[in-house]
Amino acid sequence: MKIIVDGAAHTVTAEDTDNLNALSAVLRSADAELADRVLDSYGRVQGAHVWLNIESLKSFAPDTRGSSWYERFAKTMAYAESKGWTDETGTFVRAHIEDPEV
Repeated sequence: MKIIVDGAAHTVTAEDTDNLNALSAVLRSADAELADRVLDSYGRVQGAHVWLNIESLKSFAPDTRGSSWYERFAKTMAYAESKGWTDETGTFVRAHIEDPEV
């Protein structure tokens, strides 16, 4: 799943939502400060990463979602936690920031 933070449009959207094997963020037309404002309840920028609210990520589930998507999502978040990629509260998961597409 790729989270797109668009500073010009002030939107947070997602691409490739069925791919739960990778999580990244792209900041389009946004520096870290603007991205923080656009992210709002979705998360926050910290260095080379975006900390994303795990519950908010569920809103990007594909329309064809079924219980299997949520089961795979839960397994992905458990894996992230085992690698230390979640915060101490288990509320946020870390995603690396990709360079925006040219």
